[in-house]
Amino acid sequence: MPQNLVEKIVQKFTVGMTDNRVQSGDYVSIRPAHVMTHDNTGAVIPKFHAIGATKLANPSQVVHTLDHNIQDKSEKNLEKYNKIQVFSNQMGADFYPAGRGIGHQIMCEEGYAWPGTLVVASDSHSNMYGGLGCLGTPIVRTDAAAIWATGRTWWQVPPVAKVELIGKLQDGVTGKDVIISLCGFFNQDEVRKLELPGNIAISKPSPYTHNIVGYIERPLNQIRVYSLGMSTIRDDVQSVYLAAKEIQANLGIDEMIEPIDHLATRVYSQNREVAILEYLSLSSYYYWGSYDIKAQNSSTNVTKSVHFKEESRSPAKVFTANNTPYFVNHLKKLPSPTENFVRNYGPRLHHIAFAVKDGMQGDVANIDYVVDAIKKNGRKFLLEVIGSQEEGLKQIFSSASEHSSLIIEYVQRFGDFNGFFTKQNVADLTHAAGAEEELLEMQAAAENKHSIQL
Repeated sequence: MPQNLVEKIVQKFTVGMTDNRVQSGDYVSIRPAHVMTHDNTGAVIPKFHAIGATKLANPSQVVHTLDHNIQDKSEKNLEKYNKIQVFSNQMGADFYPAGRGIGHQIMCEEGYAWPGTLVVASDSHSNMYGGLGCLGTPIVRTDAAAIWATGRTWWQVPPVAKVELIGKLQDGVTGKDVIISLCGFFNQDEVRKLELPGNIAISKPSPYTHNIVGYIERPLNQIRVYSLGMSTIRDDVQSVYLAAKEIQANLGIDEMIEPIDHLATRVYSQNREVAILEYLSLSSYYYWGSYDIKAQNSSTNVTKSVHFKEESRSPAKVFTANNTPYFVNHLKKLPSPTENFVRNYGPRLHHIAFAVKDGMQGDVANIDYVVDAIKKNGRKFLLEVIGSQEEGLKQIFSSASEHSSLIIEYVQRFGDFNGFFTKQNVADLTHAAGAEEELLEMQAAAENKHSIQL
């Protein structure tokens, strides 16, 4: 039987199969062209040492990228990153520090994922290398350690289905649109394996924002609850939650922090309009308006619910994007904090904003009181509270969470403030978030330079 492309590529990278032809279903020993690990390199290192290895079988085969938790500036995470960098430099592997970019992006940009080769990575998204004609497949950490030590691992050649696409893609349709459409051919029984309740439906992840839209049908008089199914609430986790709420009450801020005001997603500049239109077509939201921040080469675009005027009942959805693509920013030396964020972390939710109840604590605005209480308990913020009561609006960004990389925003609108943001506030917040990312990049570059000198 003739070999398909996957089998032909695997054949080139098998070990000890000079006579036999590789076929789907075979278990083979492979020597991949490259193996990439990211932040989980820290978990692979002890497995590498545990099998008695002291050096890499082929240093040019190994790529280390730090990309998953780079906003975590805690001492613990920085120490972990430093240990990974020291190990990588000692072993002679290719190392890319935090801030250089997403690991898979690096694998493609730097030519590791080369057409006709077999590349593995300790990450489930490594099959994306297929877009370059490179056979990419995920591995677990133990396999990664074995490849470091021996240059090889085992693999079962997967079954292959041929899909022939006829015709020409319409303008604006990308490869990701095609594969998502193909996924739609799963039958109802296979979809039911998601075990979603019958009154809930979810969209596929957006190719522009990576967000998912969910729909739930319920009687008007039914409270917003859903069955936990097979889930449970752990007593230890619940006790921590209750303790956190008790701290808020003791600080006197529990009644001041109101529901979510808006959710903000950052997208690539070229996807700004289509991301907004996609969301409007999937939701009951309308385009409210935009703030063009020329100093930051960025725009903040606001959509709101057609059903409720108050964000407390239906949070606004905000999309932020650079005004020009990355290559233009690079050539013309334009600021690009938003585009840099997306290049480093992918299109994703950037921050969640909570409203603060309008009012004063003596001569102190509620938002200043809330932020001061939170600061005293260890949370850092990217800037001081901006805006004023006279302008009708005050806002602030927290530093990014070391657990989720999300920023928390607090916003207080005074009296009959007629608007959503002020342009100057948006400019200050965009600059503050961008400045933190720049500091992280500078820090990573400095640490890399120091290690090389050593």
